[in-house]
Amino acid sequence: MRLIWSREAIAIRRAIFDRISPDDLGAAKRMVKRLRDRANSLQALPRQGRRGRVPETFELVVNQTPYIIVYAIERQEVRILTILHHAQQWPPKEA
Repeated sequence: MRLIWSREAIAIRRAIFDRISPDDLGAAKRMVKRLRDRANSLQALPRQGRRGRVPETFELVVNQTPYIIVYAIERQEVRILTILHHAQQWPPKEA
C-alpha cells in the first residue's frame, strides 16, 4: 500500500522535531525516525491500529512515546491524517 502524509501530519512531525531539537538534536532525530518507521509499518499491515474515535479512521500508538498516529485507509493508500499527543482532546471539541 502507498503511504501518504497529510500536510497537517507533516507540520506536526516538524513541530515535534523543532520542540525537541534545541535540547537534544539526536533525540529529535530519533523521535522523527520512530514516527516515520511506525507509519511505514502500515504499508504492510494497515489494520494494525485500533479503530479511531473519528469514524473511518484508525489510531496507531507509537510505543514508548506520547504520540498516536491517526490514519485512514482509502483504496490502496494509507493516509496519515495527524499525529496526536496522548493528552490531546480528540476529536477536538467544537466551539
